[in-house]
Amino acid sequence: MQDGGKKQSFIIVVLVIVLIFGGIGIYLLLSGRKPAQVTEDVPTIGPQRGAIGFVEPTTTVKIGSKEVSKGNFQKVEGGLIYYEEAGTVSTLPLTVDEIAVNCTDQPLATATELDYTQIKKVQVYNSETIIGKIPENEPIVVFAAMVGDALTAHTVALATASCPQ
Repeated sequence: MQDGGKKQSFIIVVLVIVLIFGGIGIYLLLSGRKPAQVTEDVPTIGPQRGAIGFVEPTTTVKIGSKEVSKGNFQKVEGGLIYYEEAGTVSTLPLTVDEIAVNCTDQPLATATELDYTQIKKVQVYNSETIIGKIPENEPIVVFAAMVGDALTAHTVALATASCPQ
């Protein structure tokens, strides 16, 4: 009888161990799977981008901050752009690799916002090749961003008629 009791106890212990390892295995197997996500198409109202009648949600940027300022172009020299803003000459370093020149049909001398829909051409220069491309005293809008610790100009907008060819 004692052999039978030991045998039953051994079988029960083995079954409990198998159940524990089986449960852990099933848990790990199922937790690795993620349920398939159901996606549904949301119908859009109105014309899509590229279609006639589509209107961009925001097409203007306000002029008058450190990042978006305007003035009359003076010169580019030594990696800096100089422009006169309300009687004061402002200077910003230019990005080294690319400076975008946006040619716009918008009159910039009196502009308080720059309208992106009026930009007709974009030309890209670096801090050396842009020298001599912008006429002196031309009204411009300068876009700048923080690069490291310095506010650095990366884009200049000017009238299409004054854009470099």
